[in-house]
Amino acid sequence: MDDTRTLLSNAGAKQNWLLVLDNADSPDTDYARYFPSGTRGVVLITSRNPDCCRYGTVGTEELGALDDNDPLNLLFDAANVPRDLRPRWTPAAKRVTIALQSHTLALLQAGAYVSQGHCSLEEYPDLYQRQCARLLQFSPKQADSRYSTVYATFEASAQALESNPLDESQDALILLGVLSTLHYENVPLDLFKDAWNGARFAQNNPEDDKTIDNLARWHVSQLPPFLGAGDNAWDPFRFSAALNRLRALALIRKNNTEGVLTVSMHPLAHRWMAIRQDHIHKVRYLQLTGCFVALSRYRQPDWRPYRSHLGLHLHHFLEGKRTLAPQEHMPRHIVQILMLCGWILEDLRYDRDLANLLDWIFGELDISLDSASLIILPIYHLAARNKYNLGQTKKAIEVFERVAEVREITLDEKHPDRLATQHELGRAYLADGQTKKAIEVFEKVAEVDGITLDEKHPDRLTTQHELSRAYLADGQTKKAIEVFEKVAEVRGITLDEKHPDRLTTQHALGRAYLADGQTKKAIEVFKKVAEVYGITLDEKHPDRLATQHALSSAYLADGQTKKAIEVFEKVAEVDRITLDEKHPDRLTTQHELGRAYLADGQTKKAIEVFEKVAEVRGITLDEKHPDRLATQHELGRAYLADGQADGMSGKYFRLLIRNSWLTFLQNRTENSRDHELVSNFVALLASLAFQPLRRQNSRLDP
Repeated sequence: MDDTRTLLSNAGAKQNWLLVLDNADSPDTDYARYFPSGTRGVVLITSRNPDCCRYGTVGTEELGALDDNDPLNLLFDAANVPRDLRPRWTPAAKRVTIALQSHTLALLQAGAYVSQGHCSLEEYPDLYQRQCARLLQFSPKQADSRYSTVYATFEASAQALESNPLDESQDALILLGVLSTLHYENVPLDLFKDAWNGARFAQNNPEDDKTIDNLARWHVSQLPPFLGAGDNAWDPFRFSAALNRLRALALIRKNNTEGVLTVSMHPLAHRWMAIRQDHIHKVRYLQLTGCFVALSRYRQPDWRPYRSHLGLHLHHFLEGKRTLAPQEHMPRHIVQILMLCGWILEDLRYDRDLANLLDWIFGELDISLDSASLIILPIYHLAARNKYNLGQTKKAIEVFERVAEVREITLDEKHPDRLATQHELGRAYLADGQTKKAIEVFEKVAEVDGITLDEKHPDRLTTQHELSRAYLADGQTKKAIEVFEKVAEVRGITLDEKHPDRLTTQHALGRAYLADGQTKKAIEVFKKVAEVYGITLDEKHPDRLATQHALSSAYLADGQTKKAIEVFEKVAEVDRITLDEKHPDRLTTQHELGRAYLADGQTKKAIEVFEKVAEVRGITLDEKHPDRLATQHELGRAYLADGQADGMSGKYFRLLIRNSWLTFLQNRTENSRDHELVSNFVALLASLAFQPLRRQNSRLDP
């Protein structure tokens, strides 16, 4: 090497030269010692190691994914597909490139496999799903790459780590195993720092702690040395060194996704890592990842911006839950991990995923929702919240009442867990239309909070927020606005502008303004909230949809009918995909869409929507429930607007008269919502009575 470098340095005085250092991939080699001296030479380096960028005196070029047409042409060339036949095979070739994520070497191997007659382009994607390991180890005889096959490329990197005794290489291997149990895209790095924070709380719990939502020393003991779980301060040095080692071997890449630092793997590298593991390593890495995820939330349920990225990773991780607990009976420490994962799913509103997880846990533990014992009470609390979020309010109330009964016997009236259950029970009552009961519960909780908590404490503010919602549902609009504005003021000072609690209060305040007739003010608030949710939340997230729904209602109240219909239709489409047909939120959106159609003069459409909603609410809600009555009322208006006065003498009109009057009579206090309902009913009845006179100019039948 020295002789060659000297030769080029001397030649540089007379002529230009070019030195190519190809595949300069080793993170342990200093490639500067290959450089000759002189001013007439150029060194060109190709490398998978991003640290080699430091040598670029005239810049560097990162070669990422191929352009749109390049993968197809590469595949066609490797498969020896004649140019005149390529248009015919383009759809099949696109499916191959998608399956292989446009990985260059994988495309060459796929083309070679097809060209040798083992299968057609059309058959390759299905074959790949079944025989991934075999296909990615297939090597063409000609034009072979340095590493021969895709898996050999990755394996060379893994062997480089395994053969290196240094801590950073061994740490990198463990980290690679953890990443293989999550989704391959955008794993948030703050997850690991939060796991370190959670470990500080968990290591104080005894090993035999049986509380189902507690973590203990066992979980901390599973963490790798690079996290430094026993340190008094967070020191990311070893963790960063492990990341940089994986990045230097091109096994991961770092990203900045919406202000959150994440790492990603190529899908083929991710799959290779899962295939190369034996069962023992699979269990080890799943348990380790479970500890990371569970500890990241333990005793720190406050909002974290990165958690919006966790949903897909949790879904992928929980697919291996049977491998996570291979014993006949699921160990307690695994149940504790899954409980914390469940709370994250609840935070993210992955309601169906959480329901599936809870069903599995209940089956494994051989327990049911019909009974509750103290030691596993938290799982019933979580299950009840899940039922509430899924719109199954009756079942949620039933479970919450059972949990509240146990906690009233075992806990002091000021204990946070007892108050939390009462708080949730109040929310369920409110969702079920039992407004008076909800107010009674929230006022009791608020009274205790006023004694035990600071006025800026999040729990105290949350109770005031829910109490205001109950006042609003009860028609006490001015009272609701007054409390909401106070809560919004405190949260505006103490919380980040993107914090979910701050946005939730602003959303609720907008609803109160709307109920009070302050339409312009409501639209202004909803627009601001919708703008933030558009950045921070997935388009299917319930909170984002709820704000779009509320904004549409405000548009409708403001006479902007077309705008309202446009947004309602979008929300209704997402609801159709994500929610059960009996879910209250889905029915509420359809109800409001029907109102928008009616306001826009599309009476046939309105009737069609209202009849469907009335049918479902007639099955799922009590006959005096305000939402059921409201839909019957709107259906009556739609019949009337469509000239179907005879339709009003049918079952919906009879139910409307009977139920509206019963609700009015049974209400013992001032309730503007019921008064408004009856006033609307009287107006509707008057319209019905005088319509025949206007239409037929004849006397009314008595």
